[in-house]
Amino acid sequence: MLDNGFWEPRESFLRQLPELAKAADLLSQATDHVLAGAADHARELLRQADMPILRAYTARAMSSVTEEIHRLRPVENLPPQIPKADRGKRAPSPAEELAILKRDDYRCRYCGCRVVDRKAQSALAHALPGAVHWGGKDIELNAAFYTLKGVLDHVVPHAHGGTSDSDNLVTACQPCNYGKGNWFIEQVGLSDPRLRPPVVDGWDGLTRLLTAKLSTMAPSTKPRPTSKPPTAATPATPRKARTKKAPPSIDDWLATVNDAERPKFNQLLESLKDCADLGVSCSVRDTLAVKFTHGDACLTVFGILRDGEVQTPWFIGPYKKEFRPFIEHLAASIAHAESYETEKMWRVRKANRPLTVAELLEAGTGLHDAFAALHRTLTNTPEQNP
Repeated sequence: MLDNGFWEPRESFLRQLPELAKAADLLSQATDHVLAGAADHARELLRQADMPILRAYTARAMSSVTEEIHRLRPVENLPPQIPKADRGKRAPSPAEELAILKRDDYRCRYCGCRVVDRKAQSALAHALPGAVHWGGKDIELNAAFYTLKGVLDHVVPHAHGGTSDSDNLVTACQPCNYGKGNWFIEQVGLSDPRLRPPVVDGWDGLTRLLTAKLSTMAPSTKPRPTSKPPTAATPATPRKARTKKAPPSIDDWLATVNDAERPKFNQLLESLKDCADLGVSCSVRDTLAVKFTHGDACLTVFGILRDGEVQTPWFIGPYKKEFRPFIEHLAASIAHAESYETEKMWRVRKANRPLTVAELLEAGTGLHDAFAALHRTLTNTPEQNP
């Protein structure tokens, strides 16, 4: 028998786990280590944050409707669902979204957990290649990112006439946002989060990672101090020139690859030389980047990790549509590989995992054919501004 308080309004679907706070702390520490240049420590912290209990917690809120979690009840006189053409815009502008996330201090207004800015999540993943499970589906992400991804929720459902104004949007975590779906809070027994002030404690959703990157790229707006001309008594001291650390050579990078895998890498590099006439080149830093250049377009088609895992694509900017033929040609050249679409790109996988260097070699001449298809597509496409 259900207790008397079961149907009373509550703040969230599930009781907060202590692991939610622990995961946020681990992601924060990993960010600080990235900013300090300690990549190995950051990777270990991300491994610790990938907790199965968080994935199970999120799956419960996103699962089929149950009385225990969703507590659906009939509510009279709710606005009906309206046609899509009459609903108005669903997503706020990036500036409006940022303002709401900051207003709510990057915390879920339902359960109160700390959430992570999606751009910061992506930046952290790219800063630590291979450290974050990064698949085409959310379920393939690191469990901490999967659960703590910050999104905006329409308190009054958009499908029922709810606006995308800031007074109807609140920050939500993945479980609360998907658990609520298109229901009214009255239907699922949630109290109105707008009646509770947001918790403000300085949590930034890991956006300091973005700020740090931007600050190193943006030119300084501060006026340069003027110096007095040197005199005979006080000769000017030459300013010490800064020396940039040169990236490693491909041979140096290959020396860090496992001996058993190195022949495969060398064979792949030889295959890529045959594609040079199509605008294909390679460079290395933490990863082996295989780039395709045509006109103003520069796509990083592969990011290849030292363990042989191939992330494709690594970066293609606005060229998702044009990249599709490349992926389809590549998938067709590798046994049991498949191409699939995500929100921002086309990818290829085999057995629900990223490709490997050995599987790229299996493509044989199909790799050259894929680059040729990309070249043809971009040649016939009007110039774009990334």
